[in-house]
Amino acid sequence: MQAGSMTGKDKLITAATLGTLAILLFHECATSGRKGPVAAEPPADEVGVVAEAAGLHDALDAAQTSANEFRVTQAETNAAVFLDKAYAARKWTAAVESVRSTNTGVVVEASFRSLKFHLYLADESAVQVAKAWTAGHPFTFDGDTGPEMSLTIRGGLSGPEFYLAPTALTDPGASLTQDAAAIARTVSEYPHEKPKHVIGPLDKGKLQ
Repeated sequence: MQAGSMTGKDKLITAATLGTLAILLFHECATSGRKGPVAAEPPADEVGVVAEAAGLHDALDAAQTSANEFRVTQAETNAAVFLDKAYAARKWTAAVESVRSTNTGVVVEASFRSLKFHLYLADESAVQVAKAWTAGHPFTFDGDTGPEMSLTIRGGLSGPEFYLAPTALTDPGASLTQDAAAIARTVSEYPHEKPKHVIGPLDKGKLQ
């Protein structure tokens, strides 16, 4: 089709196609010189957990500073509700802090902003790939987090901590899954019972 005979619809389709090609070419140019994998964009629900923890941390800090017993009680109640939540993580992002062996495979210690993750792997293929990961390596994972597992409210708000056996992990070089049998083998490796969050001696003062 000659340019002079193109309809308005044809022009829109052509522009959209060229736009898509430009995006793909830009991506190729941007990544061709990259020396290491780049973290995926974090999903909104994961970012939301970080923000909620920070907001509750500040609210408890302010309540304790005010010495208003009602405000403190309300802030502690709100924090406890948050810390009891579990999440269905889908493509949550994290970066490796360390990888260590367990009786059934490995545990990947990872983090995203203030969130801490202990990800237990027993699937043989997943274990072999994860063993090659080094500190800072970005990846995404799926799995049910279970509740936050810190012992104190302060700890739970400052650095929410989750122990789980992920159903899938993905990085730029691999896509790994764990079936129910592999997940079952990790059961004895990490805590499942929800701790009762308490206000410890360090929680009584101003939160850090």
